[in-house]
Amino acid sequence: MAPKVKREGNEEKITSRFFKESVGLAPFAGPRRPVKPDMQKRFPLTPVSSNVSEALAFLRSQVQIRPEPAYESDDEKPLPLETEEIEVIRKENVFSEEVTESELDIIQKRVALQQRQFQEYEKREIARKSRKILAMYDYVSAEEIEEMLLDNDNDEDEVIVRLTQPSYLVGIRRIIAAKHSTEAKEKAPVMSDEQKIAYQQLLKKRSETLKKTTNEEAKKQYRMHGRLALDDALKQVKEHGIDPKAFEGWSQARVRAYQMIDQNPNSYYYRFNAPGEEQKKGQWTAEEKKLFHKRLQEVGANGQWGLFSMAIPGRVGYQCSNFYRLLVETKQIHDPNYVLDDKGKAHYLFDKKTSSGGVEKTFRTHSKHANGSGSDRPSRSRSGASTSVASRRSKRKRRSTRWGSDEDTDDIPEFDDDDSPSFTMKTWTTKRTRTRALAGDGLSSEGGENSGVDAGQDDEDEEEEQAFNPLPGFIDPITLDEVVKPAISIYGHVMGYESWVRCLTNWEGKKNICPLTKKKLTKRDLVILTPENWEEYNPFICFSFVPELCLLSNMMHFYGFRPMSSSGRPGSSHSRPNTASKFEEDMHNIAGIDYTRVDIRRNSSVPVLYEEALTHEMGTVLSSAGALCAYSGKKTGRSPKDKRIVDEEQSTSDVWWGPVNTRMDERVFMINRERAIDYLNTCQQLYVFDGFAGWDPKYRIKVRVVASRAYHILFMRNMLIRPTDEELEKFGKPDVTIFNAGAFPANRYTTGMTSTTSVSVNFKRGEMVILGTEYAGEMKKGVFTIMHYLMPKAGVLSLHSSANEGPDEDVSLFFGLSGTGKTTLSADPKRKLIGDDEHCWSDTGVFNIEGGCYAKCIDLSAEKEPEIFNAIRFGSVLENVVLDEDSRLVDYSDDSLTENTRCAYPIDYIPNAKIPCMGGHPKNLILLTCDAFGVLPPVSKLTSAQAMYHFISGYTTKVPGTEDGITEPVATFSACFGAPFLILHPQKYASMLADRMAHHKTNAWLINTGWIGGSAKDSKRCPLKYTRAILDAIHSGELAKGDFENFEVFNLQIPTHVSNVPDDLLHPRKAWKGTDEEFTHSLKNVASMFLENFKTYKREATEETLSAAPQI
Repeated sequence: MAPKVKREGNEEKITSRFFKESVGLAPFAGPRRPVKPDMQKRFPLTPVSSNVSEALAFLRSQVQIRPEPAYESDDEKPLPLETEEIEVIRKENVFSEEVTESELDIIQKRVALQQRQFQEYEKREIARKSRKILAMYDYVSAEEIEEMLLDNDNDEDEVIVRLTQPSYLVGIRRIIAAKHSTEAKEKAPVMSDEQKIAYQQLLKKRSETLKKTTNEEAKKQYRMHGRLALDDALKQVKEHGIDPKAFEGWSQARVRAYQMIDQNPNSYYYRFNAPGEEQKKGQWTAEEKKLFHKRLQEVGANGQWGLFSMAIPGRVGYQCSNFYRLLVETKQIHDPNYVLDDKGKAHYLFDKKTSSGGVEKTFRTHSKHANGSGSDRPSRSRSGASTSVASRRSKRKRRSTRWGSDEDTDDIPEFDDDDSPSFTMKTWTTKRTRTRALAGDGLSSEGGENSGVDAGQDDEDEEEEQAFNPLPGFIDPITLDEVVKPAISIYGHVMGYESWVRCLTNWEGKKNICPLTKKKLTKRDLVILTPENWEEYNPFICFSFVPELCLLSNMMHFYGFRPMSSSGRPGSSHSRPNTASKFEEDMHNIAGIDYTRVDIRRNSSVPVLYEEALTHEMGTVLSSAGALCAYSGKKTGRSPKDKRIVDEEQSTSDVWWGPVNTRMDERVFMINRERAIDYLNTCQQLYVFDGFAGWDPKYRIKVRVVASRAYHILFMRNMLIRPTDEELEKFGKPDVTIFNAGAFPANRYTTGMTSTTSVSVNFKRGEMVILGTEYAGEMKKGVFTIMHYLMPKAGVLSLHSSANEGPDEDVSLFFGLSGTGKTTLSADPKRKLIGDDEHCWSDTGVFNIEGGCYAKCIDLSAEKEPEIFNAIRFGSVLENVVLDEDSRLVDYSDDSLTENTRCAYPIDYIPNAKIPCMGGHPKNLILLTCDAFGVLPPVSKLTSAQAMYHFISGYTTKVPGTEDGITEPVATFSACFGAPFLILHPQKYASMLADRMAHHKTNAWLINTGWIGGSAKDSKRCPLKYTRAILDAIHSGELAKGDFENFEVFNLQIPTHVSNVPDDLLHPRKAWKGTDEEFTHSLKNVASMFLENFKTYKREATEETLSAAPQI
């Protein structure tokens, strides 16, 4: 970039145009590079007139000095451009003049200044990133933040994502503890004197074996004192095909591996890439290192490096093995199965039984593959894979200077073994993604002259076991992993040799007992199967363990094994297909879910979801009734203030914008959507449920839920309409998709975000994104919100109501907010339940939107609500309840977690549910309210005008627990008894309801399920048994035929008598326990609130509706 010329008068001074931040550079002290003669001609410095300087001086004098703005902290202030006055170097010709000593001093001062400013900049950046992390996770310390930033390349967003995994912070704290622990330094994994002696014995024995097995045939396999290079070898195969010349110069191990791509893929991929894939060489990139650590976390260092490398494009097994050994040598990973020699080189240790019966770590004192003395393996020749002693010596000599080789060295002595079955990711200090140890020592991850690892040395012991395994793909009945070294007992049973040894060491407190037959068996009775003895022992092999198989579960429990299939599902025999399903492709193309990294489970059965939730979700347990008890974390209710509707061209003119529907920019929605999907892609398992909203096939919509918690999917499996197998197969593209990443917070610094919780709906995309809340009710109400937008456009009235049907097919609709009793009152044993919360009224009748019920559980009992109580069983989801630790009995009266305890269950758990959930046109509309002031009657009959007035008003009380932050009853008005879910203006729904009531001659009733006899402070709610008696009188027709009296101010018609209800309870003034003056004051207070609230809708309301207002 061209320099900026700073001029004073006619003089020119060269200064940097960049902000004075720079890395630390040593001052120039060496000879200068000669300058090309033509450069001065190509880049001349053109002087300018002094008028420019005068003009600049004038402009500077006119600049007004503004007061410095206020900043919350010093690190938020901008850095000054220059904090010291340092002389500027002047050069007439920067290409030819020499730099003097004084000019060098000036340069050093400027460099020092830049270094200080850069250090200050870095300090402020760390402070900014720390504040961002602490805003979401205020419990982490400064040292932990520093370590996490270092672990994630100073990416604070990556730290925030990783902190959603509880194990990550635990690992970070282990690293910090290890740094401060002097004990860890004292116990560095270095060779003991005994191990050094054993190592020298190993070298000596292998040298003797090498001399015995070297012959002329082996020497012919190598050219120019070495075997054919891998690239040349593959090129040779391509040229000669199946001709024997194709493998000339190959070692026997390499030939076997190349020819066993199908029978033994681990052996093949240990040396070769997939056919047609080019092998990567040299240093490992940052992305490759991340893939390596991810793979290590998934499968551990299990010795099958060939299969391990398949997840890292371009790399093969021995490269992964070498890189792992490098991580051990540079102490980035602690693996107790390795020990370091005096030169810092890692060597694998084996378990050796001592004379006292204990086990110690040492080197193998015999050659596993040679025919030398001391071998307990069947005899076989290795002449085909051996070389001369001179060749080996020259090879060792070359290895000392060939640190960066990426070749597979089949001929290297078997110094090490990396098939450590006991090492997994859990023995790490943490998942590492950086190479700072390498940077500090001048080391690289792979290759390069100073890589610090013998890249040519591979795990020949492990590889030879694979090459000589006659049972590739055979699954060990104990570990359920692929057997590397199969062994047969004298009874004909085959298991992995390591499994036999572990069983014979201690089985039910005894040694040398066969775990399958319980007969005497020693290690001498085992024979390791090889290609040479396969034909001999094949007739005696018993693959089915017949009656002994029943001992398998005990063995697995004894050793702590957990069977895992290739798909990762416990106990499943299902293997993941090599090709993606259409569903997975759709999830990737439409939703951005990476099915190659995440195990996606679609429409799992209830038992599977139980297993997943109990396995992976902390605190999830089973109740004594068989229900799944889950916990939603900090949020135990909806967060209406965090709901957002995307402002886009298709719906913006229809939406009722305001406090209920807050606008969100499309770009912000996509940021949150990307944030949610990024989080979901970090999960090991994702759960998907495809179902329907709306029982009427004509109007139902297809809904897809994607979540990281099995409990959320089980919840929505209960709440949506479950498709048949045929419907699921033809499901196709969903109309609505919910991305539930509630375990991951929203970014408060994103435009429009007011907290770490965000629930956003985009009608144009048909999507809903949840961040920062795990309360399952957000998904249920999200679907309802979408139906509130879609159904009126189709001429269908959507209602926040429950519904049931009597013996004469008379339908009643119950309106009310959460907590007013819709679910409870609609579950009537004498009537069929259509639904408990959300319905639509079409031209053919009423249909339920949901496939389940979501009932409140606070103070639930079998006596009060037997239908709901008995519906809580296997398949139901209990939310945020408290239960006994031993008996697992739920205490429904305990509100220590929240008063909003809930249960979600399929609607067919109600014995008298009507399936399909559809009915005729309603005969009765019941408007439920929960009056916290105790002035409204338990029941009153409404005229058409009064029905409209009270429907639009939607007076009720926010019951504690139904929304986040509500701890005591608060009077409120919610339009249409469901304002939080309305998308259109309330008048739209009211007009549609009025038309249907008039057309079908529907009666309307106002029932108060709230407080009677006084306010919420000094009285109790109306007993449920009385409310049910009132409903019985309505449904039987008794109430409509009875006598009524007028109720002052509101002009309501109150019945004088209802069977099984005290007469004094029916009139609020008569039931009032205080003075008449207190009652009148409270009544007028509520009436004034009605009038004040209705001012919002007065312009759109008809004269008839306005006439039904209270008269004070």
